[in-house]
Amino acid sequence: MTTKLNNLPPGYSSRAATWDDLQAVVTLANLDSKSSTGVEDTSLEEIRNDWDEPGFDLARDTQLVFSTENELVGFAEILKLQSPPVKPYLWISYLPEEPVEVGTFLLKWAKGSALNVSSLVPENASINLVAHNVSGYAPKQTVFEQNEMSVIRHSFQMRIDMEERPANPSWPEQIELRPFVENIHAQDVYRQMTTLSKIISAT
Repeated sequence: MTTKLNNLPPGYSSRAATWDDLQAVVTLANLDSKSSTGVEDTSLEEIRNDWDEPGFDLARDTQLVFSTENELVGFAEILKLQSPPVKPYLWISYLPEEPVEVGTFLLKWAKGSALNVSSLVPENASINLVAHNVSGYAPKQTVFEQNEMSVIRHSFQMRIDMEERPANPSWPEQIELRPFVENIHAQDVYRQMTTLSKIISAT
């Protein structure tokens, strides 16, 4: 069901995502990343894997925002990667040209959604909503700061410009390199990435 909300711009509306929205969400996420980093970095498989995560509920854990033309302009999802889920992770995407109220609405929705895990964590445990932003990307930085979120950690992507091909690495005997075959290896790779995400979120 689509719900019209007073704290969105006039004519805007929101609702939870359905599987029919998958491609539109991927397109929006890539428009967002193109604005912040210059590249499209979200695949259909990535969002699908999130939505297929055990315990993930589209009706409870996602929110979409639509413009007056009924175009998707904002998306948020809450991932509970830990057990207990004391650090719910927020993925938030919205078009930078949209009014700031779109990002503010999604963040406030996420805060309320994050509190829904209170029954799943120990009594008196601290629940901390975690999100990320590209350093200096003003559309999200402004919304985060206006809603009492603060920077707690930086991460970096490193690059090296090489003038020639590096020497082949020397691997230990027990290590074997194989080509990635999606229908054979995807599940194991995703499992390892999920485990790594849980470890990082817990630190």
